[in-house]
Amino acid sequence: MSNTSHERNNILGAGYAKHTQPYDMYIEKMDSYLFRIQNEGFAKYTSMDADNLEVLKAGDFIIVPPGRPYRLMINPQVQLDQTKRVYSFDYFLFLKGAWIDQWAQKMERPSKLRVPLNQGIITYFRQLTHEHLRRGDESKEICDHLSKALCLTIDCIISNQLSFNGHFFIAYQMKQFIEKNITTPFKVEDVAKHVNLSVSRTTTLFKMAFGKSIIQYTLDLRLDIARERIMLGHYHLQHLAESCGFQNYNYFYKVFKKKFNLSPKEFRTKYYHSLD
Repeated sequence: MSNTSHERNNILGAGYAKHTQPYDMYIEKMDSYLFRIQNEGFAKYTSMDADNLEVLKAGDFIIVPPGRPYRLMINPQVQLDQTKRVYSFDYFLFLKGAWIDQWAQKMERPSKLRVPLNQGIITYFRQLTHEHLRRGDESKEICDHLSKALCLTIDCIISNQLSFNGHFFIAYQMKQFIEKNITTPFKVEDVAKHVNLSVSRTTTLFKMAFGKSIIQYTLDLRLDIARERIMLGHYHLQHLAESCGFQNYNYFYKVFKKKFNLSPKEFRTKYYHSLD
């Protein structure tokens, strides 16, 4: 695909939404593509039958093409702290254009897929939000490149999920288990039990497939989730650490400061509300 002006993606909207009250939205027919990632909490959606709703949890990425109906509903759910309340945080992107049309026609893609809540995907959405608000020709150019990079990253994730077989498929099952249980304490033994392998074989296969140990991958992912939650500012720091899977606040403080060069409190002071 060339990058001529008529093949640019037209970004109609990019941002984030935090819901603490019940919410119900219905669009009879989408006039653009919608990309949405559930970052925290829970929601329900459909792009088919308006009453056939699917649950969205953290890490669920949806693609709704033009011409489809779209309904999003947010009701009280059991949250990570075991209380039942309304809470949902997501990033979204509305776009259209010749490039995205060509991209959509290249291959059959699932309407909903699991993606890692790490720096990559979230960074694209945050940068798109920032540049879309700036406006101007330069920002439009940046948004165009960012949206294309996001599309290609999604294709890489889909390709990896489809291409894993044999031992690599088992490694991917381990990765899914870790991401599904990331906010609760678990051991490497639990991962091994999930795939019915010995601990040593489990750790070897994971390192071979993803280039880092299970412990390091788990730590990096938990720290990325903690970073996002600190920026939202609605958690007490000790409870936040527990909600991200850290049983010991002193350990959380140590590893957070090592990765981000700021203590959790210093990070919140510097970056809270930076998305506004």
